[in-house]
Amino acid sequence: MKYFLRHSGSTYFEEKEFNAIYKILQKRINTLWPKKVILKMRKDLKQLIKYVKSLDAKKINRQQLEKFFELLHYACQSIYFTVFMAWIIEEEVGKLTLNFSAKKRDLILRLCRSFYSPVQAQYIQALKQFKKSDSELEIKKIIKRFGWIKNYLMNVKELTVEDIKEDLKSLDKKLKEKAKFPRIQLNSKLKRLVSLGQLYSQFRDWRLFELNKVFYYTKPFFESYFKNTGLNYEQLIQLRVAEFLNKKFDKKAIIKRQKDHGVIMQNGKITVITGKELAKIKKETDSQISQQKEIVGKVAMTGKVRGRVRIVLPYNFHQLKKGEIVVTSETTPEAVSYIRNVKAIITDEGGITSHAAIIFRELGIPCVIGTKIVTKVLKDGDKVEVDANKGMVKVIKNN
Repeated sequence: MKYFLRHSGSTYFEEKEFNAIYKILQKRINTLWPKKVILKMRKDLKQLIKYVKSLDAKKINRQQLEKFFELLHYACQSIYFTVFMAWIIEEEVGKLTLNFSAKKRDLILRLCRSFYSPVQAQYIQALKQFKKSDSELEIKKIIKRFGWIKNYLMNVKELTVEDIKEDLKSLDKKLKEKAKFPRIQLNSKLKRLVSLGQLYSQFRDWRLFELNKVFYYTKPFFESYFKNTGLNYEQLIQLRVAEFLNKKFDKKAIIKRQKDHGVIMQNGKITVITGKELAKIKKETDSQISQQKEIVGKVAMTGKVRGRVRIVLPYNFHQLKKGEIVVTSETTPEAVSYIRNVKAIITDEGGITSHAAIIFRELGIPCVIGTKIVTKVLKDGDKVEVDANKGMVKVIKNN
């Protein structure tokens, strides 16, 4: 099996099936199909948002929830599709830039992602307005309008005054980066790939923000429907759809999922695993790589540092301490508040349009992304050298 760590658990693809999907998408990269798919996915997500806005949290019923999950299913199909496409775009750009200097290749890859999505642009505009007026009323307006912007899907987090102040600090740097970005002459093939990369980058950001809105506004529905069942919100979001609708579940199984879970995608079916079954698959997939002393990934932000490792799950960034080197499967929008004082970050996931690639370049923190294996090789307290100029991580001393 081929293994990719995603979100708070692990997603496992059967290797032949994964390669078959990858090849199909690879063949279609130079057609109009990728753009048509984005239009379809936008339509599905807009339909979901429209439906959510029509619901009343106090009168939610099973039939409405069934409709919600049906629409959510279609809207979420884009999640892995966009990840695959980002990998393929990056691979194709790599082939066309083999003879380019490392600096020019990096600039082209950076061009393949948008500086910020239309939603982020609106948030930045609101921050600029507040910076001019510095009024309490303006802050209240921002929180009311963008209260969901620090969410990560079903992990709901309210936007705070502290978040806004932190975002204001990086505002000038973000605007200067866009203004100073150099112009590059590209041939027709590279122009098309860069344009497609920017399109997917913007779509991924837009999709994430729109899904964040969906879960921000549906949290009261879920809590109302599950009143007096003994589950808190963090537990109820671990439920499968049938468990959710029927209110029939094994609380011990839910707690196991909350601690750690895996998802197997095979033959068009999704299976959730925990406990011994998950441990067995992890052992099988991790055994060949756990002894590696050198890890290679892609450069998201240059720099070279040494330090101690802290392994962090995507939703536990609040545990970080100043000066640590962060090792994680992926970053999330809520992580930004906690990562400003770390030495470096290394991720399993990530490509040219990933959250980490965008955020850490803005913050100027050395970052190596897309290693695939770093969370399986390193442990808390390991001393490492991160050479983000070359995309390499070297283990100096195991803890």
